[in-house]
Amino acid sequence: MTTNPFNTVLRTAAAASIVLLSSCQHKELCYNHLHTTPVDIVFDWRNAPGAEPDGMLLYFFPEEGGAPVKFALGGHEGGRIEIPDGTYKVICVNSDSETAQFRGTDSFGTFEIFTREASVLEGLKINAPTKGPIVEGTEDQAVSLTPDMIYGGTLTGATVPFGREPVTLTMYPDKVVKDYSFEILDVENMEYATTTGASLSGMSGSYMAGGECCSPGLHTVPFEAVQSGTDRLEGSFHVFGHCPDDAASAQHIFALYVIRSDGKQIYYTFDVTQQVHDAPDQDNVHIVIQGLTLPKPIEGGGGMNPSVDGWEDGDIFDIPM
Repeated sequence: MTTNPFNTVLRTAAAASIVLLSSCQHKELCYNHLHTTPVDIVFDWRNAPGAEPDGMLLYFFPEEGGAPVKFALGGHEGGRIEIPDGTYKVICVNSDSETAQFRGTDSFGTFEIFTREASVLEGLKINAPTKGPIVEGTEDQAVSLTPDMIYGGTLTGATVPFGREPVTLTMYPDKVVKDYSFEILDVENMEYATTTGASLSGMSGSYMAGGECCSPGLHTVPFEAVQSGTDRLEGSFHVFGHCPDDAASAQHIFALYVIRSDGKQIYYTFDVTQQVHDAPDQDNVHIVIQGLTLPKPIEGGGGMNPSVDGWEDGDIFDIPM
């Protein structure tokens, strides 16, 4: 059968038209897709010199609404990401914290960094199944683990235009936590103390990352108390701070927990509110307690209720071991 050249030309033209129309249709649909722009993230550590976390998390919250976009970057210098064009509010936080937990992460304003529930006895570093004694005046306070080193920062009005050329966004992370330390001087009979720990009440239990402030509400935090020499106890820990809204009414009670060589447990309390509130540097608070006499074990004796000048009575309690 002889092929008509004219028909062949018509079929070829029709096929070309279909391809062309299909191509145009595909190109038109492409405009309905989200376009991403390369963004170079730079972390400038001028506010926290020497900080070198192992990684950073980024949360981009679209200002026009919608779910946040999350990224994880290794190291502390930054890196390149791809994100849809738009205007964002951004939160960054280090990813190598062992204590930090997050909630309210669907919104810039509700993004909260917190730690798990704890026992006041955790500073003793023992496997104690009880929550420990409740210090008078702290009955309504939750007990939360002290945070480790946490860094964070925010950026608002971060505009990412559509384009193929990279955009640079610079963030300036800072320490989220405050540094607290303490020392108890002139401790008598410390040789009879086998294990010691401590806690501090009236502290904030979390940090609002978007607002860059600690949250309201009062918590008690436990921490270690280390024997230094023959008559000194010391320690250091991090807190989210104490919220200014609660400062006027909050008491800060320092509690010392002692397991004695005869197996008895004693706790002492001391009001350090003024030292906390009047610290010249609220980012670095140092608490000093002067003078403490630990009672000597009495062979065949019963419970004791020792009293030390400037302190409330020490109460003896048994910790199930």
